[in-house]
Formats: sequence, structure tokens, C-alpha cells
Amino acid sequence: MTVAKVNRPRFVGRIANRVDTRARPLAQQIRRMLQRIAMEELRRSQKVRKVSRKELEEELRRIIVRFAEKQHQDAALIATRIMNTGFPTERIPQEQLERIIEQRVADIVGTTVETVRRNIFEAEMQARDFDEDPDDTKRRIRQRIIDGGSMSFERAETIARTELALAENSGLVAGYKATGATHLEWFSFPDAWKWKRRHDTLDGKIMPIGAMFETHLGNRLRFPHDPNAPVGETINCRCTVGPVGLRERNRRATRR
Repeated sequence: MTVAKVNRPRFVGRIANRVDTRARPLAQQIRRMLQRIAMEELRRSQKVRKVSRKELEEELRRIIVRFAEKQHQDAALIATRIMNTGFPTERIPQEQLERIIEQRVADIVGTTVETVRRNIFEAEMQARDFDEDPDDTKRRIRQRIIDGGSMSFERAETIARTELALAENSGLVAGYKATGATHLEWFSFPDAWKWKRRHDTLDGKIMPIGAMFETHLGNRLRFPHDPNAPVGETINCRCTVGPVGLRERNRRATRR
């Protein structure tokens, strides 16, 4: 098994660019869905709900899964090229990806609904204090929900980038593992030093596939964007991993 030499700066930039390119169109769809979820929650408070929260959650899940599966499969193909194999990428397992995204979508929707309910409560309390006309209150609540940060394009893009980065890195790891790599090398993005999590301290660290990288914050991750990682370790993280074969690992250890 021969591992192709990876130009680290170019590879890290390429992976980040792949995620960013697909994040924008996905973010546009996520934002529309979050706005629909918010408006349905407002209708529920007015007892005129038309669509159930579960239906909207399922629609959002399908949208993210469609993008993520494509990202995962393409990443696995990149991994097989790096590993210099002809491994058929349709054999790369994806069954866990959909389950992971399902739970994350439930969290996203739950946070959105909580924000909407808080906005409604605060607006209604303010209306009582100032004896506001009910129609004016409804318009103000609606505007507050639509313009709120939880429905912003920036939040939607952050969600999109995070989910695609999860799919990208898990696809790379699955591809490396399936084609013979035994270890992973952490590649930090150039701006990693700016964040409290300080992923720059992991740059160049090598661990067996499945073993844990311990972060500056004391968390343990199998790879960047490990789905079990706390949010603080994944949001806006652009780190990725490269493959290391057993022979190469032993050769590096000998040189040390």
C-alpha cells in the first residue's frame, strides 16, 4: 500500500473550498426552512397551524442529507486517490451519516422553536405594558422572527458549513480506512490559532484510526468534526486529516 504525498497547505485549502462552495446553496435552503418552521410556530401560538413541526423537520433533514451524502461520497473518492487505490467508493459506508444528521437537525429545529417562543413571549409582554393594538403586535412579532439572528443567512451558512465539514471529514476517514491507512494526521487550517480551541496545537499530530486526538480544551475527537464533539470544537472549524500507512508511521517513529 502506497500513500500519495499530500501537499498539506494545498490540501487543507482545497477541502475548505469544497465545503464553502456547497455551503452557500445549502444555506439558502436551510434558511428558507428555518423561516417556515418559525412561521409555523407563530401560527401554532395563534392556533392556526397548517403544517406539523415533524413534517418540516423531516423536510429539512432530507435537504441536508442530500448535500451531505454527496459531500461524503466525493470525499471518499478523494481519499482513494490519495491512497492510490481503485477501491469502489460505493462500498464506503454511509449508514451512520443519516442517523447523525437526523439528531443534529432535531437540535437545530429545537433551538429555532425555543427562540421563536421566547420572541413571542417577550413581544406579548411588551404589548401588554404599552397597551398595543393586537394587529400591531402580530406584525411586530412576525418581523422580529423573520429578522432575528436565529433565522439569518449567517446562521444558516454556519449550519451548512458545519454539516458539510462533518460529511467531508467522515468521508475522508472512511475512505482512508477502507483503502489501507492505519493512522490519521491532523491538518490544521492556517487560522486555527485564532480560536479558543487552538486546533493549531494538533497540527501534524498522528494517531491510529479510531483513537482520540485530545484538544486544547480537553475534549477527545477521532477526527476534525467528530459528530460526538462539543459544538465549540466544530463550529467554523476548517481542519482536516491526511492518511498515514503503517510503514510510513514506523519510518517516522524511527527518525525521531
